[in-house]
Amino acid sequence: GGFVGNVKYGYGEALVELLPAFEQTESRLRIWGPPPGQECRALAESANVRLEGFLPSPEVWEPVKRECDAVILPYSSSKRMKELYSYHFPSKLPEYLALGMPVIITGPEYATGVQWGKGNPEAVLICENEKSNRLLPLLQVLKKDASLREKLASRALEISGKDFDPTQIRAKLMDNYRDWE
Repeated sequence: GGFVGNVKYGYGEALVELLPAFEQTESRLRIWGPPPGQECRALAESANVRLEGFLPSPEVWEPVKRECDAVILPYSSSKRMKELYSYHFPSKLPEYLALGMPVIITGPEYATGVQWGKGNPEAVLICENEKSNRLLPLLQVLKKDASLREKLASRALEISGKDFDPTQIRAKLMDNYRDWE
């Protein structure tokens, strides 16, 4: 699996909680972004994690597609993140979907990415609680079921082109603007 971004804002904390699931399924997690701090040192110490370093957005996606079978958007269950997660839509989600590969979203139900995923279950795998015991069966199924991986990847790409296409978004905004006049 792959994660692209900063491990701050609870994302690294969530990845640390998920490490046992990666270890039990013998899955590798590659992280593209700044190195984790002391609070997430377990990521740097895990044999199942490879820290790839930071690459700018246009350059990072080819290695992600080449090295990973899925990408993960992990939200921490920490209550200190509840306000942020309740209002902040994850900017990485449209980029992840555009990769045309399976997307796993983990975290509490109030996280906007989890909410979006629950409304689009054919495009992403949702693990509403980021604890590794809930992620473990999802990783096992994803590893074994090639048709599921293909279905998720295809639907993710389709939704990316439909829901997150800048041209279509602008057209919808203009239509709404005309309706307000």
